[in-house]
Amino acid sequence: ISNTPLSDTDGQFLVYKERGETLAMLLERFRAVRQIPVSVPITYAGRLDPMAEGIVLLLVGMDRYKKDFLLGLVKTYEVEILFGISTDTQDILGVVTGELYTHIDMVRLKRLTDEVRTIEELPYPLYSSAIVNGKPLFVHTRAGTTVDIPTKKVTISESVLLHTRVVPVELIAREAIEDIGKVEGDFRQPMIMKQWQSYIHSHRDKEVLIATIRITASSGTYMRSIADWLGKQVGVPALAYKIKRTKLGDHTLK
Repeated sequence: ISNTPLSDTDGQFLVYKERGETLAMLLERFRAVRQIPVSVPITYAGRLDPMAEGIVLLLVGMDRYKKDFLLGLVKTYEVEILFGISTDTQDILGVVTGELYTHIDMVRLKRLTDEVRTIEELPYPLYSSAIVNGKPLFVHTRAGTTVDIPTKKVTISESVLLHTRVVPVELIAREAIEDIGKVEGDFRQPMIMKQWQSYIHSHRDKEVLIATIRITASSGTYMRSIADWLGKQVGVPALAYKIKRTKLGDHTLK
């Protein structure tokens, strides 16, 4: 947690959100470390999902009024996209909706990764905070209500395939259980962890490809949506296995 206060009660702070930590958990940890009373308002310029990690900009006190401007900062991510399994949340914190364990052509994957830069609009994930008919989209999804899924205009300036690796599904399941167990709040954890637990025994002979891609995009671009898009183009189920925000405006992890 950085130390850049503008005054005793105002400031902008760069913090690192851990994988499995919700933003509510992050704010609680930040208040404890900085000894900021609950009477002082804090917000953030850009969300990160519970399964994502990396840089978050917290705005304390009067600096929260700069949020609209700071939300527009361009962001860079390193995303591990898992090909072979999909879920209803498009990451590991969801119920499995599809499986297909097959060979993936690396030349085609590289070409499609380059084509990510041509995407101009993406649908919001079903489990997201996009407002539809006055409620977050995830509320409609949980209730089983059918609504029109909104889309988000995006600008993707960089999409680079860094490397790939093949991983046993058993290992994926064990890591998923460990990370989901860190999440506080109601995210259907017992049901989802039980499903991943079953994969430890029933998928011992299965392997999946994970491609690590660096993406620089406009604010509000969901990496989960890009993972889903790539999977559809390749022709196999896919999800965002790990997401790390490495750059926010001019600020980097370094």
